Amino acid sequence: QMCIRDRYQRRVREKGTSRMELDAQRLVAIEELAVKLFTAHLPQDRETAERELMPFREDPVHIPTCQIILENSKQSCALLLACNSLQNLVTKHWGSFSASDRLDIRNYLLDYLAKNGPTLEPFVLQAIMRLLSRITKNAWFDDPAHKEITQQVLKFLQATVDHCVIGLEFLKTLISEISSTSPGRTLTFHRKVAVSFRDLSLFHIFQIALTTLHQLLQRSVSVDSPQQESALNMHTLQLCKSCLTFDFIGSCPEELAEDRMTGDITHQSVQVPASWRQVIQDPATLQLLFDVHAAGEPQHQKIALECLVQMASIRRSLFADDAQRAQYLTHLMNGTTDIMQHQRGLQHQDNFHEFCRLLSRLKANNQLAELIKAEGYATWIELLSKFTIASFNSWEWASNSIFYLLFLWSRLVQSLPYLKKDTSQLQKFVPEVSVLPNHPR
Repeated sequence: QMCIRDRYQRRVREKGTSRMELDAQRLVAIEELAVKLFTAHLPQDRETAERELMPFREDPVHIPTCQIILENSKQSCALLLACNSLQNLVTKHWGSFSASDRLDIRNYLLDYLAKNGPTLEPFVLQAIMRLLSRITKNAWFDDPAHKEITQQVLKFLQATVDHCVIGLEFLKTLISEISSTSPGRTLTFHRKVAVSFRDLSLFHIFQIALTTLHQLLQRSVSVDSPQQESALNMHTLQLCKSCLTFDFIGSCPEELAEDRMTGDITHQSVQVPASWRQVIQDPATLQLLFDVHAAGEPQHQKIALECLVQMASIRRSLFADDAQRAQYLTHLMNGTTDIMQHQRGLQHQDNFHEFCRLLSRLKANNQLAELIKAEGYATWIELLSKFTIASFNSWEWASNSIFYLLFLWSRLVQSLPYLKKDTSQLQKFVPEVSVLPNHPR
């Protein structure tokens, strides 16, 4: 860190400033301005604070000052100011830093998180993680050490529960940064980093998420409170989802974000690399997510279902042969059958919506003949019919989700002409389902 400070001290001297250190009075003044900037009710107070603090965001000479604020201030608004200013400076003046400077800043931030992370306000913690993620992405090809970030984060996961939460949240933030285009960087650079990250780090992170989920399910993680356990579950599930929704093939980030927002069910299959095959085909992976759904709180069940939606959309060519794909489909159908039988979590609207998406993906990614051959199909199609009828009868509550059920049934019916022998039982259930959309709206 000292080489960075020395470098910018020289710049300060060139500008005629005699010292870099902040005295206590100046630090207090900065803290007061930061509080006004982020919390003042009067616009003129915010404008005055913003004008006074603007140099922190624009001039690299203030990088050591931001570091001093991080080291000495306990005021959350001042810490947020320092993090946001550093991110803006690092982004705008990236070329002004040497490769060693960038690595020093990264190591400083990791050390700062390790020492102070558990005591920081969530919004400050997020700001530091975004800054650290931005530096890691932009410096990805500068030094091999940046590509070993996952190994560095493992130290957090093996420390206290609070550090484990920080580590999981940082990995999620890093995936989000890698998946998004960065200001001042070309789309070509973004795709090169994303592909390298996918090949070197993403699978390891996915395995970390699965392992942590298994440990939480087995209650082999010592926690101090139910709140800690709930936070660990949430962050681990979100990390698992981030891995499965990663842009594996380098699509345009804006188009990918739009697909995620709309939940487009015609969206392309999940193109996980062949190196993931063993873990994806392993029945324990799907079962883990269904078990987490069964044991989880409603907010955890929703994320587990979102993960299962992605698992149901895995590209067909990933599987070694038809038998493996059939086994995988049977597992998905049995899992959804169990949810419909016990109505597990379906009384919560968000969970209900994600479950409808999951059902629609089963047909979107598989042929009707493959569904029929699956063990337990007869029970599945009967329960699906009852579930659909109940959903139509509660259209006011389920109106945003019914589309997925209509899509599923329409695709099932459209596939009938391609069956050599009709054993689908659709002739029995389709008439019952089809009369209900006329229910007054």
